[in-house]
Amino acid sequence: MREVSRERRRVLKLALGVLFLLPAAGRTMAPERLSESEPAARALGYRHDADEVDVTRFPKRAGPEGATQLCANCRFLEGGPGKDWRPCSIFGGRLVHARGWCNSWLPFE
Repeated sequence: MREVSRERRRVLKLALGVLFLLPAAGRTMAPERLSESEPAARALGYRHDADEVDVTRFPKRAGPEGATQLCANCRFLEGGPGKDWRPCSIFGGRLVHARGWCNSWLPFE
């Protein structure tokens, strides 16, 4: 009988330890900044500074209308205004610069 009781206590301690660690395991690390050299960023022409976009490859960014296109006014940018680096849903929540641009840009509505 004592063996069963001891085993129950051991299992209960283990279960409590797991429950104690769950909140820490559920926390996510801060998102990383998107690198311009990553394949998805390159495919969409992402640049941290929109003025550096190759407009021959991405003519959408050319001209006066294109000059107003920034991550800061794109519908895919998340988080509140005022921060330079914010999550982008196009890049899985990775951080992009508010002055950046990619070919997925759509106006914020």
